[in-house]
Amino acid sequence: MENKLTIGQVAAKAAISPQTIRLWIKQFLIKEPHRSWAGYRLFTNKDLEEILRVKKLHFQINVKIGQENARCLRSLSEKIRQQTNKSIKKIVKSALIKPGKENDEA
Repeated sequence: MENKLTIGQVAAKAAISPQTIRLWIKQFLIKEPHRSWAGYRLFTNKDLEEILRVKKLHFQINVKIGQENARCLRSLSEKIRQQTNKSIKKIVKSALIKPGKENDEA
């Protein structure tokens, strides 16, 4: 008979929270494990291996997305800075008194 693990034991071995495991089950990333007569989820070592594969893939995807988002944010930040500089220059230019125009209001 194969050793059965509770969600807490599997979470500890995989270094993730039980909530993450429940979410992955709900999202169909991992299969629903068998349950005990009392309704507790009982995981096998094969289930644990599947969870570890999903965790590794999830991490790789997050790293890739994180790098792409960082590039996009840097680009956007630079565009905003350039646009802000142009706007500031335009405002300052329009607010400055031009030579020879100081006494036009008198």
